[in-house]
Amino acid sequence: MFTDIVGYSALTQKNEALALELLNEHRKLSRPVFSKHNGREIKTIGDAFMVEFESTLDAVRCSIEMQKVIAEYNGAQAQERRIEHRIGIHVGDVVFRGNDVFGDGVNIAARIQPLAEPGGICISEDVARQIQNKIELPLTRLGRGELKNIKLPVTIYRVELPWKKRHLPFAERLEFTFRRRRKKLLTALISVAVLVGLFLILKRTFIPAELVSVAVLPLEITGSSSEDNTWLAEGIGQSIANKLTNLKNLQVTPWATSQRYRDRSVSLKDLAKELGVQRLIVGTIRVLGERVQASIQLIDPFGNQQLWADEFEEKASDIFAVQTKIALGCAAGLKGKLSGEEEGLIAKPPAERADAFEFYIKGSMKMQSETEEDDNIALAFFDRAIELDPKLAEARVGRGAVYSARFFYGFGGKEALDAAMENYKIALELDPQSTNARRGLIAQLWQMGLSEECLKQGAAIRKDELNDIGALFVKADAYWYGGLPDNAVSLYEKILQLDRANQGALYFLIINLNLSVQPQKTIDAGEAYFERFGEDPVVHMYVARSHHMLGNLDAARIHYERALVLSGEHGFTTADLDVSDLYRHLGDTVKAISLLTNLSHRLDGMLQTYPSNFRMAGVLADCYVRIDNYDEAEKLMAQAHEYSYPAHHFLSGAIVLSRAGRSKMARTIFQDILSKGTDLLFELKAMRAMGEKLSEVEKEGFFDKQIALDAKYRALY
Repeated sequence: MFTDIVGYSALTQKNEALALELLNEHRKLSRPVFSKHNGREIKTIGDAFMVEFESTLDAVRCSIEMQKVIAEYNGAQAQERRIEHRIGIHVGDVVFRGNDVFGDGVNIAARIQPLAEPGGICISEDVARQIQNKIELPLTRLGRGELKNIKLPVTIYRVELPWKKRHLPFAERLEFTFRRRRKKLLTALISVAVLVGLFLILKRTFIPAELVSVAVLPLEITGSSSEDNTWLAEGIGQSIANKLTNLKNLQVTPWATSQRYRDRSVSLKDLAKELGVQRLIVGTIRVLGERVQASIQLIDPFGNQQLWADEFEEKASDIFAVQTKIALGCAAGLKGKLSGEEEGLIAKPPAERADAFEFYIKGSMKMQSETEEDDNIALAFFDRAIELDPKLAEARVGRGAVYSARFFYGFGGKEALDAAMENYKIALELDPQSTNARRGLIAQLWQMGLSEECLKQGAAIRKDELNDIGALFVKADAYWYGGLPDNAVSLYEKILQLDRANQGALYFLIINLNLSVQPQKTIDAGEAYFERFGEDPVVHMYVARSHHMLGNLDAARIHYERALVLSGEHGFTTADLDVSDLYRHLGDTVKAISLLTNLSHRLDGMLQTYPSNFRMAGVLADCYVRIDNYDEAEKLMAQAHEYSYPAHHFLSGAIVLSRAGRSKMARTIFQDILSKGTDLLFELKAMRAMGEKLSEVEKEGFFDKQIALDAKYRALY
């Protein structure tokens, strides 16, 4: 069973002290009811807790009494001190791992809970069948529908509570994506989930009144040759979204967000709610020989109205004409009459040649598959696009992204990083307004340890651009890589206000919340990510780190281990380091050393192939210091320093060396970092938050020096 407190987020913003007081009161009221009905509290998750029951009937009786207790409490309270929550119950397959519970039993309960009224209870048909004639209260069948990522439709019932007045309609279906596990166990489950903070960013619309918000959904390609022409639908949809972004008073969902809805299974109204937009652009593309037909509609999904529609037919070789006509029609439907300047912006083609644009789009689509083989194909497409149109900046950005990924994941050495840097710089020379190129360059500058240069790139963004999502990403990334993660947090939050379905913004927000030592907010945001987008090894890792900071070691271990499983043999290797630290704290040094030994062998092999990949060298140094092989760690760091490897890649290992009293090389690393960037400060904060003892770096005043340097960099803004 899942329940959430209604209106808690709004109250937190108005009166945080009262919100916390009521949250504590809610827990005091609920916990005695759990134990009365044979409930066993499994864990707390921030503002939430999970309880197991031996029977479905116990869970339902508990939920009824919980609502009754809360209703009686509310009867003696002023309006502002009342508590209301929703409850959803399902019985199904779950798995116990450590002190945590996962599975479809949890997933479906979580999806049922939002369907209940405030103060009410909704249950699945499976639950209704098991409690039929066993409780005195009647059940009302509300309907049957599909829940996201649940294979079969689910029938929902409402428990009719005698003290509740029927004044609210059945809530509209909400969709979530929860984590799944393989091992199965049948049980009834109750979980009180107080949804606060970052999750609500994804469920509210923050579009200013003067803006019209719109999303261009992926166009459907039809006809016998549809498979060969998917690039056409991709290119037209992407260009329409980019063209509309140039217009004032329009808030356009980025194409990267819209792409996730290519295979949509929900109504357009629900999809618009999820995206947080007022208008949608939908349509189909059909190729007939040498000609392209397009049928496009601008719709108001909430009023179920078609605001504008048209059909177009052009030569397949003149894709730019199709893009321009569609964008002009949609813009007129959204804004009315356009100015001459706006028409000019829309008419500007995305490339000088249509065939170059085709190769660029095909390269972008191939790169999304994330395999080394497909990356090689993507590079060939980008090269061909550049050959046909040397001024096509975004093709250079694509090449930069491929080489950047090769370096980051250890499949290329410094030559891959240099190639990425070169392509991003060329792209910016060709198009100084390319936010994709600037973001890519910032990431490469960080790899080189040039934090101040990252901040300078962000400083190039003007204040009047900060309602533009691309510009916000540049500024936020600059803060992050420049060593000011707490500054980055507010900007990623603003992106989510403008584009609440933006997966990347929530992903980076989680990282920066952890780096700025906000563990509970990191956990809340991580749970929201899992619910919205599914599992991710990096998100699991940062959620694990945050549990580690709070002392929730069992929860930390579960998330660390899940990160390792999801990342695979060649995945995000720093997760191995974190989980080994956890096992060391738990006293299981054998398992910690086993993990690190395996990782060091893997990294050593990768470094033999790509000896100039200093990111991998940094992780290997961390391995060595964690298995007390200080000689090898110092040897590797000294060699890296001799070859001018960026010092911040060896920071964690240097901190460990310092704590062990082997501080000569560590001091060299710290000095290099202080001379170039701000990374040292948030790393030390995180180490301190995870319970690590003071290191030589702090005892010798490096921490204070870093704070002063931090203030200097903030002055850039």
